[in-house]
Amino acid sequence: MPSPGNLIPVRNIDDPDQEKQLTNLTPIPDLHHHPTLHLTLSSHTMPTLHRLYLTEISNERGKFLSIPASIFTEADIVRLPEPVQRYFRSCGYLGKLKQFHSRVIWKNVAMQFSPHGKWRRLQCNQFNSVPEPVRMMHLKTRLGGILPFEARDKYQDGHGNMLIRALSFLTVQDVKGREIDESELVTILSESLLIPAYALQPYIRWSAVASDRAEATMEYNGTTVKGLFFFNNRGEMTRFETYHRWRAEKGGRFQRVPWCITTGDYVLHEGIMRPSRASAAWLEGGNWVDYFRGEIAGIEPGGVI
Repeated sequence: MPSPGNLIPVRNIDDPDQEKQLTNLTPIPDLHHHPTLHLTLSSHTMPTLHRLYLTEISNERGKFLSIPASIFTEADIVRLPEPVQRYFRSCGYLGKLKQFHSRVIWKNVAMQFSPHGKWRRLQCNQFNSVPEPVRMMHLKTRLGGILPFEARDKYQDGHGNMLIRALSFLTVQDVKGREIDESELVTILSESLLIPAYALQPYIRWSAVASDRAEATMEYNGTTVKGLFFFNNRGEMTRFETYHRWRAEKGGRFQRVPWCITTGDYVLHEGIMRPSRASAAWLEGGNWVDYFRGEIAGIEPGGVI
């Protein structure tokens, strides 16, 4: 569900000295020579990250305007592992329309931008598309209650990207590469039962493991990831675990760290049981440590903001 594991930045914005420097970034000309942040000064005419996010959504939806409407059927799920079949049935998806473009509505989102840093409130918007695996997330907060700080996290056209800006035009990070591709793709995999049309696509393969769990492998554009889904006795998916997630460390390095998504407090909405709570965590010292928490207020078809 939540994506922003890559949002734990190489630069530690929870460092009090760096946060003070960030919230006092005036006048503009001095930013070219800032001694610690090395931010990129971008053009004032470039779109805000929110506008970029909306444009990318519009472009993605425009690729697939003629997908015929269809519903989930028993024939769709017959080859899935038993706990996944039970999830579709018990959560009420059979007979419901498949959503190929979706907007995930978040509220009360909080996140740590660095391990054991302070929890920060975020505004969060998310879009998912199924025909080609696509996921976009826009997050916005204020550092020190003053400095606008936003990120656009995405997987699109077979690649991932984490773009972070301060003051709308200062590029703090623009991260691409194999580690981001893999991390963003496995995030989509973790959401393949939240937006279950994903689960039926040819780029995801399912394997039976036990009566309360199933493994899924996702392959796209030369990147392969896998993870394990866990289910309770009501058929609800409660957990996703993977080792195919990279965390940014100090010095610009990336390290693979076990990662999990936990969901719960399922609620009935328009005949479908969906989780209303989700969190993301890294495994540290043998314990799962949350860095993202939020409430899922709804999932709307079409992905229109």
